[in-house]
Amino acid sequence: MQKLLLSEKISSLWEGRQKYKHTTGWFGFGIGLLEILGLLASLALIFAMVIKKTGIGVALLAGSIVLGLLSLKPPGFAEVAAQAVLDRKTFELTAAVALIALLGAIYRVTGLLEELSRGLRRALPSDKLVVELIPAIFGLLPVLGGALMSAPVVDDVGDDLGLNSEEKTFLNLWFRHVVFFIYPVGTTLLLASYLAGIEVKPLILVQLPVFITSILAGHAIWLIIEVEESKKDVESPFSKRELGKAIFPILLVASFGVIRRWLIIVGVLLSIAFLAIVRGLELET
Repeated sequence: MQKLLLSEKISSLWEGRQKYKHTTGWFGFGIGLLEILGLLASLALIFAMVIKKTGIGVALLAGSIVLGLLSLKPPGFAEVAAQAVLDRKTFELTAAVALIALLGAIYRVTGLLEELSRGLRRALPSDKLVVELIPAIFGLLPVLGGALMSAPVVDDVGDDLGLNSEEKTFLNLWFRHVVFFIYPVGTTLLLASYLAGIEVKPLILVQLPVFITSILAGHAIWLIIEVEESKKDVESPFSKRELGKAIFPILLVASFGVIRRWLIIVGVLLSIAFLAIVRGLELET
């Protein structure tokens, strides 16, 4: 009798474990073995394609398809894909990222990047501030490879301060990327906002302590690095108009993005219109 009761208890515990595994996954987080294999396979495919110099966009698309097919049944994958493609948020995000890239291209082609760099060097009283703010301001620009664009300025000013190549590289990368924690037009923060289903402002407030800590950490390193403080003489005078024209579109887009993320589209369109009007007036004169 006792053996029968023990057998029934073991059987009951096993059935309960199987039901638990079915509902919560192998590790208790709702993740099954097939999902884990799908994730590993998709990551392996992405790494392999990137190593073979395949476009990162194509690699990510292929990896997501593999993940979807292995994690979901084909009908379920098709349904999820259709919902994602036809979702209003997808159109908003695509339009915002495309317009932000267009604004970055306009900055690059029209020479506004150089004007912004010159204006900041003339306006700031210290070369140390230039090294901190130039990468940060360029981090606000929606331009691919922005760190490479700010590098010549940091390299030039760094030589005046007696910095070595490692110190200049660190400062350029550090101060450029810390702004991504709170910048509402940054594609990473924008994507996180859409995926989480919340506005950008709450994300900024949550990450504000991280941003402040990163700024203080970077500035603390400045206190350790020995520099030869010397303000390089600038031939032409500081122009508030030149600097304002270059930085106003960035501030405009950021302001709209803090209010509502979909207003980023409106902000970018207004910024492009502003630059077109300003350039048109300059050509006429």
